[in-house]
Amino acid sequence: QDNLFKEWTFIGVPYCNGDFHVGTNTKEYRALDGSTETIYYQGYNNYRDLVTKVFDYIDDTPEQLLITGSSAGGFGAAILADDAIELFHNPQDVTVHVDSSLLINKNWHEVMVNEWNSPKPFSDVVSSDNITLDSLVALRNKRENVKILFDCSVRDYNLSAAQVFFDEGCQSDIPAKIGKAEGDRFQQLLKKMVADMQEKIPDCGIYIWDEETQKDGHLTVHTATGTKIYFDARGEDPSIADWLENAVNGTVESFGLELLDCDY
Repeated sequence: QDNLFKEWTFIGVPYCNGDFHVGTNTKEYRALDGSTETIYYQGYNNYRDLVTKVFDYIDDTPEQLLITGSSAGGFGAAILADDAIELFHNPQDVTVHVDSSLLINKNWHEVMVNEWNSPKPFSDVVSSDNITLDSLVALRNKRENVKILFDCSVRDYNLSAAQVFFDEGCQSDIPAKIGKAEGDRFQQLLKKMVADMQEKIPDCGIYIWDEETQKDGHLTVHTATGTKIYFDARGEDPSIADWLENAVNGTVESFGLELLDCDY
């Protein structure tokens, strides 16, 4: 009963292959033990096949459309939003919500082109080390009426750990335990992400939140979607769920930005 979208139609796109839902490739890699592994980067094909099949059963011209995802799904939501809007015949009332999707990698464009074989319209707009930001900015430049939202915990444990891999390269194992240094690194990346979004998408909505999962270094929970955290009010700030509902209804606001300047 607390589901704010319980009267809406849902399409859930499952994910298993590491390509942020935008691959069309099949590629072989040689593993460290010398064996050959085949990776099926078919995220984009799977998404298109699923959504177009669902149109046999639902109306494909909704009055309102919410495109959202968390973690890998959040990257997918950012990258695929324009494509999804076109699939649904360009509704005028669209909200795009990205939950906890920030990883910095100078090679994102090359990954999209050479590993995933992503459709060219997606890879063409990614030129920096921030695939989420580039995709959302391109969306805004094309569709000024789309409401764009981003949320993340201030020192996301999982993203902090994964960022070690991107910072140090494939020769470095992600450490079994991370702490303050990794949390500090992610917090600064998140602060820059927020500043860049506010500069390039001035009317975006941002929600930064703090929910500790590891005391050492004050590392925080990865993703709010699908958890009780989504419905928790935070002091005078609304819950993430209420923030999202308000945005869908036309009131886009930002909360928790002061956490980006906290010393943990």
